[in-house]
Amino acid sequence: MGKWIKRVLALLLLCAMVLGYARWIEPRWIQVKKVELSLPGLTEEMRVVCFGDTHMGLEFGPEDLEQWVEKINGLEPQAVVFLGDLFDNYSQYEGDPGEVSRALSHLQAPCKLAVMGNHDVGGGAERVYEDIMEKAGFQVLRNQSVQLGSVNFVGADELLFFVPQVEGLVEEEKCNILLSHAPDYADETQGFQLTVAGHTHGGQVCLPFYGALVKPPGGEHYTSGLYEKGEELVYVNRGLGVTSLPVRFFARPEMTLLELSPQGK
Repeated sequence: MGKWIKRVLALLLLCAMVLGYARWIEPRWIQVKKVELSLPGLTEEMRVVCFGDTHMGLEFGPEDLEQWVEKINGLEPQAVVFLGDLFDNYSQYEGDPGEVSRALSHLQAPCKLAVMGNHDVGGGAERVYEDIMEKAGFQVLRNQSVQLGSVNFVGADELLFFVPQVEGLVEEEKCNILLSHAPDYADETQGFQLTVAGHTHGGQVCLPFYGALVKPPGGEHYTSGLYEKGEELVYVNRGLGVTSLPVRFFARPEMTLLELSPQGK
């Protein structure tokens, strides 16, 4: 066998291994990412778990959601935040949405908040999303705020289909945390010590030393992880599901544990 044939076969084997990893291994290799932040305005320690972009119906279903819920409960959060895109395309979803509500209802936290994602709106779930989440014990924030201790959580409406309006919801004496599905909305706001978002899947498919191959509208500036925006912070969660193609590469699915503490401690 000639050297060039061996090289071609080796290359084909490598490609098959990479594709197999991206298809079957990484999409289910969840990272629980702990992020410790000291924030001004915060007077007590708080554990907040953020997750989202589950995209039910494409690759994952309620049974997977049950496993994710169990993992989140093990983190013992005081607040749980869902960052949108519950379904990939609700108009084509063949399962029982009640099973999704029941799975989410098993989340154990004093405070459960959610915002709406672009797939929830564009995929036809807008008419049922709030009902599904509220039956699971979540409060859906659409340009609204909720206070938990010294934290003022502000949820922005979905950026690609609506016009978020969170002006006037900042509380001067509180630690203000903005919840937005699309991370780039952070550039249109001010007064928030932290913005938490999803939407990008961390690129879903990334190349080493290059990064995300595709950055969606609303996620072109902030893609994955922690960013500084002046004196404010932006954190982008990579999500748990997939969209378009059932693969991930160098963008592991993520649930984020924010361990928040008062500044100076």
